[in-house]
Amino acid sequence: MIKVKNLFTNIVLSFSIFLLVNCSNNSATYDLGIKFKNYKDPTIYYVDIYSDKIIKNKRKTEKISYKLSQKIKSIYTDNSAKLLFTIDSIVKNDSIFKQQYHKYIIKITPFGEITYMNFENLPENTLDLDIKLNKLLIKLYPMLPYKKVKIGESWERKQSFYYEDETSFGNIDLYKKFKLKKVKDTIAVISFKIKGNSIINIKNHPKKAKLKISSKGEIRFNIKQKIILSIHGTLKTIKNNQITTEEVNIILKN
Repeated sequence: MIKVKNLFTNIVLSFSIFLLVNCSNNSATYDLGIKFKNYKDPTIYYVDIYSDKIIKNKRKTEKISYKLSQKIKSIYTDNSAKLLFTIDSIVKNDSIFKQQYHKYIIKITPFGEITYMNFENLPENTLDLDIKLNKLLIKLYPMLPYKKVKIGESWERKQSFYYEDETSFGNIDLYKKFKLKKVKDTIAVISFKIKGNSIINIKNHPKKAKLKISSKGEIRFNIKQKIILSIHGTLKTIKNNQITTEEVNIILKN
């Protein structure tokens, strides 16, 4: 009888400890703001884009890989930063492009809000692949919460930007939803969903085009260093009879 009682006591005690630890983890809050001073200078990113485009029932697939350097030009009193990005190399379908690539200045807040990007004034000889990378950075760069959040908590943001490609242009509003899924050791996993619908202009034509953008994926964030480690997502763009699906992996390699 005593052995049974002790066994029951041990089970209850173990379960109580489990609940205590689990509840403690669930009630913990995490600061997900970026600290740019903790990035190495320069920071190296590798970006892989697997693209599948359908135009009038014709399919085109390609893989583009970038090596991207990030240098910190300034950090301001509000902890936002001016960053210099340089594309060091581009490989398209296993063919290496050997050209002098353009450099980009980006101003960004610790919450992932891009307040300036010299994307609209690119020189005429800039590669389309340079522009492609800039568009992805704008669409997929995570927008982080202004306050500490718990596991399971979500936040939403609206992002507006100017869109232009070889046939169309216009202003686009994206609606982004993020959720802190889990934290293990120093790594936070954040899920995201992005949606946007816009009417844009067609170049040299009075007609308009419908543009629909959707995306989902995950972000890995180091909660100790306060830096973004990786972004993985699928981006789908529908413009009239053209459908483009892109799988994107952005990984910090330092």
